[in-house]
Amino acid sequence: MIPPNRYGREYLTYVMWAVTPQGRSQNLGEVILKGTKSKLDVTTDLQTFGLVVTAEPYFAVSQPTDRVVLENYARPDTRGRVEEITAQYELLDKNYLAFDRMPGELKPTLIDTSLPLDLQQARHSVNIAQWVGADRYAPDLMSHTRDLLHQAEEYFVKKAGAKPLSTIARSVVQNAEDARLIAMNRKQEPAKQNRSPRRR
Repeated sequence: MIPPNRYGREYLTYVMWAVTPQGRSQNLGEVILKGTKSKLDVTTDLQTFGLVVTAEPYFAVSQPTDRVVLENYARPDTRGRVEEITAQYELLDKNYLAFDRMPGELKPTLIDTSLPLDLQQARHSVNIAQWVGADRYAPDLMSHTRDLLHQAEEYFVKKAGAKPLSTIARSVVQNAEDARLIAMNRKQEPAKQNRSPRRR
């Protein structure tokens, strides 16, 4: 596997997904490269599913992009029952989070690859949440998320250690994704209300 940023500057990591025959996607975890290889042990409660790996801007995304880099296949020596499925699942257009479409003030001048990956993802996830209007639709959550990001930045500067930095930075990413989803849902609410039938 090649580094995810080869697919675009907005992609910082890979995520593995379980996909049901009905098209539901479940984030199984981050696939972190060590050189050109990776290992990930995961479980799922799904009975029938396919596996895909996609390039993503951060690990906590709730829907896969269409940057699918790996799909599973059943080897001849696979144990257990193998069932062919045709899964129709929805992928986010790769241009949805494209770096070039971000407003200038939200673009990092350079994604500094010398920084820990968790901190890179934390910064990027906050920028993406801002981009979709999370400051307006989830202001309290965004304020708390920025406080956590500031704390993560301080941990990095003060060399507080990889584990505390990673813990805080990953909380930033999860909060930023929650704020992004809140913003997306609230932005769609007026459109849904306008489409609902009016009573006379």
